[in-house]
Amino acid sequence: MPNRTTFSVESARATVTRDPEVFAQQASSAFVPLHIERSGRSSFWAQLRSARAGGVTISEVRAEPHRVVRRADARAKSGGYKLSLLVSGRCLLAQDGREAVLGPGDLALYETSRPYVLELDRAFSMVVLMIPPGSAGFPAERADGLTAVSLGGERGVVDLARPFLTSLPEHLEEFCGAPGHRLACSTVELVAALIDERAGCDPDPRARLAERCKAYIEENLPCRDLGPATVAAAHHVSTRHLHALFHAQGLSVASWIRKRRLERCRRDLTDPMQIGSTVSAVAARWGFADIAHFSRAFRAEYGIAPSTLRAQALGPRGTRQSWQQPDSR
Repeated sequence: MPNRTTFSVESARATVTRDPEVFAQQASSAFVPLHIERSGRSSFWAQLRSARAGGVTISEVRAEPHRVVRRADARAKSGGYKLSLLVSGRCLLAQDGREAVLGPGDLALYETSRPYVLELDRAFSMVVLMIPPGSAGFPAERADGLTAVSLGGERGVVDLARPFLTSLPEHLEEFCGAPGHRLACSTVELVAALIDERAGCDPDPRARLAERCKAYIEENLPCRDLGPATVAAAHHVSTRHLHALFHAQGLSVASWIRKRRLERCRRDLTDPMQIGSTVSAVAARWGFADIAHFSRAFRAEYGIAPSTLRAQALGPRGTRQSWQQPDSR
């Protein structure tokens, strides 16, 4: 079943406290259950501002030194991911046997269902993006290899992501209402591009070719004739070789195309800006010629009919204002 929190919108809000226990409750509500340990100083101050749209939580955290602990949870299943940008201060992040020391301008990923520790030894400011599990287009398998790794640098996608993420706290209100869904999707795609770039340094030419084929598929999803033959021809390889490339990753070409099309349809069906498009129009937009076939494939993938998903996501007026806490288990 799809995560219904993916389709809700919550207004931006700010909380300020001098009590570490209250801050722990606020942070646990905004993210996942967390334990906050204050440093040896007698005073404490923390501010948390958050907005949520499309299942994505965007937060600005300003606080005095403390330690954040995400403990092991036997009930936790696959979790989402946090991407943090340290604006000021210094941070030590530890997860999965790795440690990363972050300075201003550095970014780092961590998975929310597994234990992690953040050591913040001085006053700091941080932008935190939390992406729920199952987000369309998010490369979770690649992200797993980049937890607790500094994603700093001055070239490539990180150079685009840094100013964008830095500016988010000034525009939290824009994530409320109909535009928020698209902004959230675009933000996830930017993070996915950052992860793909960092994880894409695979020296294996077969793996690099497979990634180029996936990029071609992504760009041509609306084309109804998209299939193994067209993908192979575009890359001057045989269909047999193409199938072998995908098989090495535990995939099939046809199932990958179908999955990516369905994810695009799901995104549009839950987008308030697409309320004027019928279910059949959305399906046709992403390459499905037969609405009955699309409906069966959609239900098989997500456990819900596309029309029902749209009704749950958008409500009678095309925007759903209710909010549910993300499922961290």
